Amino acid sequence: MVATYLLSCVSYPFSLIRTDGVEEGGLGIDVDSGLVVDDGSGEGVEWLFEADLTLASTTKSIADLVDFSKRDQVATARAVSAFSDAGLIKPWPLTMQVGDQQISVSGLNCIDEAVLRARRRALSQVAKSVILRRCLWAAAFHGARA
Repeated sequence: MVATYLLSCVSYPFSLIRTDGVEEGGLGIDVDSGLVVDDGSGEGVEWLFEADLTLASTTKSIADLVDFSKRDQVATARAVSAFSDAGLIKPWPLTMQVGDQQISVSGLNCIDEAVLRARRRALSQVAKSVILRRCLWAAAFHGARA
């Protein structure tokens, strides 16, 4: 899924850890990544925690980014699911030139623009109809109150 990849890309080696039944998540750190190290010198070190064990400013910013990205990932997954359910997603016929070879890239999808355009026209007509009905209802409602 695209959203999962993007989340990993911007936040690694940090991740959001959720516990069942708990709204708030915790900040997880992949300590085996090689990106979070303590060389013991203390010089040029970005501390994860303040002396009072609260998150350091940078760590708090990372935690906020991870939390935002996770929420964005959920919204993106819902949108992609809705697009898929509406038949708007199709395989992306992508090829790349590598040296003297054309290589097909598989497993990627894109919006079916022809379907989107056709549905957009239909949805536009429905939306206009709904807006007109709401305006007429609002006018009738306000007229009845006057």
